Formats: sequence, C-alpha cells, structure tokens
Amino acid sequence: MFGMPTGIFLETAGAASAVLIVIVLIQLWLEKIIGFYSLIPEELREERGRSWIVILLAAEIIVFAVGPTLFYYWIYAVLPFFSYRAGVAVGIFLYLFGVLPFAIGLVLRMKLPGGMMVFTFFFTILKLVACWGMVTYVMNI
Repeated sequence: MFGMPTGIFLETAGAASAVLIVIVLIQLWLEKIIGFYSLIPEELREERGRSWIVILLAAEIIVFAVGPTLFYYWIYAVLPFFSYRAGVAVGIFLYLFGVLPFAIGLVLRMKLPGGMMVFTFFFTILKLVACWGMVTYVMNI
C-alpha cells in the first residue's frame, strides 16, 4: 500500500465507506420509490436480490472509497490537498472529465430513460464528492 500505515488506511477508507453506504442505500430506496428500475428494458435488467446488493456495495466501496484512499496517500507528497474542499474539487473534476463524457456517450448510443440517467448522474457526482471530501478530511485531521 505504498507504505501507508494500516491504521490510517482503515480509518480513512472506513469513513468514506460509511458515507458511501448511506448514499447508496438512499439511492436504492429512491430508485424503488420512483420506479426507475421498471423503466429499464427487460433484457438489460439485472436480477436484484441480497447478493446483488452485497456485490454492488463491494464494487462501490472499492471504486469510491478504497481507490481514492490509496491514490490520495500516494499523491499527497507531490500534490497535497489540505481540506475537504480540495477533495470536493477533485471529485467534481473527476466527474466532469472522467464520468460525464463516458455517460453522455452511453446515453447517446442507447435508448435509456432520461430521468433515470439524470438520477444516476446526480448520485454519481454525490458519491464522488462525498468520498473524496471525506478522504481528504480524514487524512488531514
């Protein structure tokens, strides 16, 4: 882990994971209430169950919590961010130049409901900003 102390890694990744789990559960709950899942074409739907939620949470934690924790610790010596606001800025930057171009390309190539895509875009930026903000905040306490 690039020489990162295990305690700092677990504390930072754990804090980001806790925030992420809350956001994902709110997203799934709102998705169920609004009914976006039923708008997805039948052949594109993933069967949902407890194992699906566990796999979803594991993948999201790796991408949004563990990855940023390792990356931030690695670049901290070269480009230190000293507050959660810098983490929020990094999250927005990653969204605008990483996620958004791919997502817009996907929307233009597939017939997916617009409301569902806006909902997904909103929660993606929320997860990026919250996790990067939490990582930079905890690493600088």
